[in-house]
Amino acid sequence: MKVCPQCQNKYTDDTLKYCLQDGKPLDTISDEKTLVLDPDSFANDKTVADNFEPETVDEDVTEQVTVDKKPKRSTVENRPQETVADNIEAERTAFASENQISKRGGVSFVSGFLLGVFLLVLIGAGVLAAWKLPGMLATNEVSNSNTNAEVIPKPKIINNSPDVKISASSTRRNQKGNKYDPSLAFDGNSRTAWAEGARGAGVGQWIAFDFEKEVNLKQIVIEPGYFKTLEIWEKNNRLKSATVKFSDNSTRRFEFQDVMEEQKLDVGGKKTKSVMITIKSVYRGKTDSLDTLISEVSFALE
Repeated sequence: MKVCPQCQNKYTDDTLKYCLQDGKPLDTISDEKTLVLDPDSFANDKTVADNFEPETVDEDVTEQVTVDKKPKRSTVENRPQETVADNIEAERTAFASENQISKRGGVSFVSGFLLGVFLLVLIGAGVLAAWKLPGMLATNEVSNSNTNAEVIPKPKIINNSPDVKISASSTRRNQKGNKYDPSLAFDGNSRTAWAEGARGAGVGQWIAFDFEKEVNLKQIVIEPGYFKTLEIWEKNNRLKSATVKFSDNSTRRFEFQDVMEEQKLDVGGKKTKSVMITIKSVYRGKTDSLDTLISEVSFALE
């Protein structure tokens, strides 16, 4: 029989080593029925001692318990609870650490992203500034120069004005519904023209403009030839050179390029009441070399 030294529970199963209640090692005791004194013994103490020789087995059991490091039942029962609590606490700590690391990683990612965006914006601003700055400086310089320079008023253009009287030395007769009056060289329409009507190429023929009052003349703008179409312009004569006579009888001679474009004659602020343009030489037309035409004349005043 075995007994627990702590709770005094007794067990008849000699194979048990630990108390089923508190897990303490069991002590082996002899059955009370076997405690019979030997009548031939003169010393009861010796008989009792002989009967209790199995106590020696207790020491062996104790040694076996010491060697066999099996956990006590109470320890086994309590340890899972402690382990679960420890695991829960460990999991909480690990989760908090992971969460903190995650937060740090998120903060680091956001910070890096914002820093990258800032750097891109900064680089873009630098490139834009480098691209725009020269133009801005140039514009500023031009603006400053324009501010410091005198404001030059645009010249007044006289064209198709009823206040200007127009006359000519000769005029070609109307033909196939087309008119060639001198006023058609001052109507603002390049598809109409004045055509001289003299014999030959028209050298010496003139067209005159009377302003009725003195003007400060800066430029004379002329379209030499018949500008209706390029084909018609090439067929007829065009001005090659002409003289310009002013109201004070002074004259200027000008040469023209043989191109279908308006050409400007600078007279340099000439004060005059009238202008007379006289044909001096012509570029010959391909098919009609007897008529010289002027599509438009206008005047720029200061």
